[in-house]
Amino acid sequence: MLTTLEGLVASIIQKQGFESRVPGHRSGPDIHVPSAWQVPRDVARIHPGECNVSSQVQQQQHALYHAQQERWMNQAYRSPPSETITLEISALHEGGPRKGHMHATPFRSICEGMKDIDARATAPKLASIALAKVTGKIMAFCPEFLWRPKEFVVRDSSWVDLASFPEPMQPYFYNECLHAASRKNSKTMVFKPKQFSLFVVVPEAQWREYENYANKLAEDAMSTMDAEPNTGSLCRPNKHSVPAPIPASSSSFNTSLAARPLSHSLTHASDEVCRSVNYRTSSSMKDLFLATASDFSGHSVTDAINVDAPATSLKRKRSRSVSMSSTTTHSPPGKRTFATAASPTTPSRHLVKEALQVGGSANVDIGLVMKTKLDSIIFYPIPTLRLEEILNDTDKHAFSLNHAKSFSGQLHFDTSSHSLLGVGGFKTAHHAYLLLNPMAPSGLGSLPRHPVVLKRPYHGGNSANKQYKHYVLAQELPLLFWEVNVLYWAKSLLQMTYEYINLAIRDAADISIPVWIANIPHLHFVEAGLALIYSTTSKGPSTSTGSVVAAYLLEEKIECGDSKFTKFIHNVQYSSLLEPDHDAFHIAEFLVFTQHIQYMKTDSLAYISDYQGNTTLLTDPQILTHLSVGGGMDIFSKGNVEIGVELFEQEHVCNRYCTWPGFVLKPFKGSE
Repeated sequence: MLTTLEGLVASIIQKQGFESRVPGHRSGPDIHVPSAWQVPRDVARIHPGECNVSSQVQQQQHALYHAQQERWMNQAYRSPPSETITLEISALHEGGPRKGHMHATPFRSICEGMKDIDARATAPKLASIALAKVTGKIMAFCPEFLWRPKEFVVRDSSWVDLASFPEPMQPYFYNECLHAASRKNSKTMVFKPKQFSLFVVVPEAQWREYENYANKLAEDAMSTMDAEPNTGSLCRPNKHSVPAPIPASSSSFNTSLAARPLSHSLTHASDEVCRSVNYRTSSSMKDLFLATASDFSGHSVTDAINVDAPATSLKRKRSRSVSMSSTTTHSPPGKRTFATAASPTTPSRHLVKEALQVGGSANVDIGLVMKTKLDSIIFYPIPTLRLEEILNDTDKHAFSLNHAKSFSGQLHFDTSSHSLLGVGGFKTAHHAYLLLNPMAPSGLGSLPRHPVVLKRPYHGGNSANKQYKHYVLAQELPLLFWEVNVLYWAKSLLQMTYEYINLAIRDAADISIPVWIANIPHLHFVEAGLALIYSTTSKGPSTSTGSVVAAYLLEEKIECGDSKFTKFIHNVQYSSLLEPDHDAFHIAEFLVFTQHIQYMKTDSLAYISDYQGNTTLLTDPQILTHLSVGGGMDIFSKGNVEIGVELFEQEHVCNRYCTWPGFVLKPFKGSE
C-alpha cells in the first residue's frame, strides 16, 4: 500500500511540476545540466594527489581576490585625475664627490620619468611611487650586495625628506601648480601642470658598505688571477724555448681582414715576432722588455732586436716597421738615445674610481657657464702723479678719462657668486682676466692674460646665499669714479710720503740712523684702472651704438702667499688694529706714521686711512678730509669721516717713527 502511495505522489509531481518547499530556502528555476558535464561511468576516478594540486592552485588564486577586488573597485568608482604632474625620479648616493649645486652624487645614470601623476598626491604617496620606480634598478646594479631599501630616503629638489614632511595628508606639490589667472583683477587661481624632481638617496653608510664589498670582490678576483700560472707571457724570451722557423704561409699576409678578424691578426703577428726573437737570441740574452735606456744607447729599436745580425752600413737602409698604423715608419736615427722613463706607479684604486666617476659623468653647471662673459672694453689706467703736478694743473685735480693713454681689449669675467672673492662695506670683488691688444708696457694688461680683480659697488643683499644687489649704470658710474679718485689721490699722497722720508734720511748726516729706519717697509697701492664697455648694437632709444653699457673697477690681484690679507688701520681710528706681538705690527706702526706726515704736508687738511692689504701691496684706501674741504658735500665716497681729521691732533699717538729727530715732525697732544 505504501509503495502504491509513493508512486502516486511521484507521478503527480512529474505531471504537475510540483516543487517541494524547504523552509528557509527560496525555490529557483529549473537547471538543465548538459550531458557533456556528466562524467562517463567508464572514466577512472581522479587520484587524491591530483585533487590536492588543484586545490592548492585554487587557494593561490583566491589569495589574490581581495587585492584584485580593491583594484577594480578603485578604477570603477574613481575617475582618472584631471590635474596631473610629471615626475623626474633620479637615484643618488651620499658619500661621493659632489658636482655643481647637487647635494649628492648621481647613482650612475638611473633616471626615470613618470607622467599623469595625481597632483593631489601626498608626500607618502610620492615617496612610494619613487621607491617603486627606482629601487629595482638600484638593486640590479649589484644583485650580490644586500641592499636595504628601507633605509633609502626620498627627497625633493630642495633636499626635503618626504618622510619627515609635517603634513602627510596634504597634497605635496599641488600649491606650486596654482597660478593667478591671466584676466585683469582676477583673484582666481588656475592649475598649470609642472614637472618636479624627486631623488631616491642611498645613505652614506650603506654606500660605504657597498664600496667595501665591491673592493673586496675586486681584491679577491685579483688574488685569484695572481694565483693562476702565467702560461702566455707575450714576447718574453725563455731560455728553455725551442727555436722555430718563421712560417712562410702566404695566407698569413694575404688573407683579407673580413676573413681574418683583427684580434686574430694581432695575435698571429705577435706570435711570429716572439718566435723570431727567440730564434735569434741565445739563452744568455737579457729580457727584451726589461732593458733600461742605457742598454739601447746609440741603437735603434731594430738594432736592439737584431743583436746577432751582421753589421752593415746604415746608408739607404730601410728597416721594416711593425707598427699597425703605418707601413712606412722608420726606426729612430742611430745617434738618438732613449729618454729615461719614470717608473710607473699604481695609484690608489679609490682615487682612480672617484676621478672616473666625476670625469665620466661630465655634469656641467650650465648656469655657471651662461654667466661667464667676454666683453670688448676700453681700459683707462689710474696714473701715479706727484702731488705738486696734481695741485698745479686744474685738469689733474681729479681722475679723468685720458683717451690718448687708454687701451682697447677684452675682459673675461663672471659676476656670479661662484667667482666671488670677497665682499667689503661698499663693493663686491670677483675673479677676472684682462686681455689688452696691444699689451700695456707696464701695470695691468702687461701680461697676455692678466688676472685681475673686478669690483662693483652694491647696495643690500643676502650674505647667506651670496646674492647682492648692484646699481643701475646711471647710479653706478658716479660711485665708480669716486672709488677711482680715492685711489688716484692715495697713490699721490703715499708717493709724497716716501719722497719726504727719503729726503729726511738723506739730510740726516749728523744723526744716527737706527736699523728700523734704514729698513722701513716699502709699500705701494695696487695698479688699477676703469674699464668701460661700449655697446656694439643699438637696443632702442636709451642704448645706441657706441654708448657705455657697463663699467667696472679693475685692480691688481693681491697674492698673499704665506701672509694674510690684513687690515692695518680703520678709517675711524688713529692707531694700529694689530697687537705689538703681531708679525705685521711694524707695518701698521709705519702706516700710522705716514698719516702724521700727510696731515702735516697737506696743512692739516687730509690723510690716507683704512690701510689694508699684505706686506707690499695696499688696496681699498680712504681719503679723510677736513670739514672745511667738503663744505657739506660728500667727497671721496661715503667712507670719508671728516671728524677724524678734525680730531687728529688730539687722538694721534706718535710712535718711534714720528719721534725720530731726522723726520722733524711736530708731536701732538695724543702722545702726551
